[in-house]
Amino acid sequence: MPLLLFGARQTGKTWLLRHFGREYYKNCVYINFERMSVLAEYFEGDLQPARLIR
Repeated sequence: MPLLLFGARQTGKTWLLRHFGREYYKNCVYINFERMSVLAEYFEGDLQPARLIR
């Protein structure tokens, strides 16, 4: 299941989520849409996790 975290800038959100992913999951994907804007099209429309994972 995807996890979305919202909050103020410069408060450690990215560090916290990446650390959490490394500690508690075998596989973890981090997507930064500002650096990889082409990936945003995959999240338009159908958001079923099975489709996104493929």
